[in-house]
Order: sequence, then C-alpha cells, then structure tokens
Amino acid sequence: MGLAQSAFDNAVKHYNVAIDHLETIGSAVSSVKPDYSLNEAKRQFDIILQTILVRAATADSLFEQVEASFIDKITDYGDVLNWINQKFGTTFEWDKFYMLKESDVDHFFDLLDSELVKLAVDFCVPLAIADVVIEFDYYEAFSNSLVGILGSFAYVDADINSEPEKWALAKNMAKYFADPYTSALELANKALSKMK
Repeated sequence: MGLAQSAFDNAVKHYNVAIDHLETIGSAVSSVKPDYSLNEAKRQFDIILQTILVRAATADSLFEQVEASFIDKITDYGDVLNWINQKFGTTFEWDKFYMLKESDVDHFFDLLDSELVKLAVDFCVPLAIADVVIEFDYYEAFSNSLVGILGSFAYVDADINSEPEKWALAKNMAKYFADPYTSALELANKALSKMK
C-alpha cells in the first residue's frame, strides 16, 4: 500500500493546486457573474474529476477497491455518487461500486451522462471568464492539475497504461473538461462583449 499512498499524496497536492486556482478565480468572476458560488465551483470540479477517474478505472472492466477508495477520498467538496443518488434516487456507494455488474455500471454512466455535460459547462463558464478577464491561463492550470492527478492515479491502477484506459482518459478529459471549456469560452466572450 506504500506506493498507492504515495501516489494518493501526490494527487492531493495537484488537487489542492486546482482548489487554490478556484479560490483565486472567485474574486475576479464574482464581479462579472454575481451569482458565482465558490463552494458550487468546488463541488462541480470534484464531480468532474471523479467522473474522469471512474471512466478510466472502468474502461478495462477491472475496477478494484483501491481505485474506488482513491476516487472517493481525492475530493473534499463534492461526490459524483452522492450527486447521482440525489438526482435519481439511486443508492450507489464507493465501498460497493467496484463490485457492480457491468450492466449496473453502464446504468450509472447513462444517468451521469444525461446530467454531467451541463454541469461541466457551468463549471467552465467562470473559468473562461477568468481567462478572458485575468491574464492567466486557468484552463491550462486546471489541465495540468488534472493530468497530475491522473498520473498519480496511474500508479494505483496498474492497467492504466492499457489502450482502453488511455483512450478513456483522453476521451473523458475532452468530454468533461476541454469541450465544455470551449463552449464556455464562447459564452464568456459573448457575455463580456455585451458589457462593453
């Protein structure tokens, strides 16, 4: 468990950097987007992060308890299983999730995908506003944090270098972060141009 703990500790460092960026963004964004909530942004980030990790962990059909524990414990403000349970009345739990049948995991992802893209765009709008207003590339900073966390997760998930898992990481980084950010950047530019 020493390597897994070391990998987790490294992931937490990257996670804390991402949370620090959210706190920095907060003051700049709240002046442009008065309904911005730092707590909601942290919750959204956690849900997106856990989704990317679960997608990678289940890509090869070998989801293990240590992976579930890592995904459960890496976040502080939100939990994708709790979010889905609240929305749909399901009863997913981390200590049992890794034992689910493939059909149950597929059902979870069906529920998740129906809601997550909107949440991801909502998360990325303040990020895009900050990128436009502040001369700092928060998109790149968050990408670096996510890559750092995923790299640490690779030490826990021995099969992360398999083709299905590499593909899952790339696909889900795009689906739940890069693509929503692109949409959010367009929205931010439109909104800010109206303010001029």
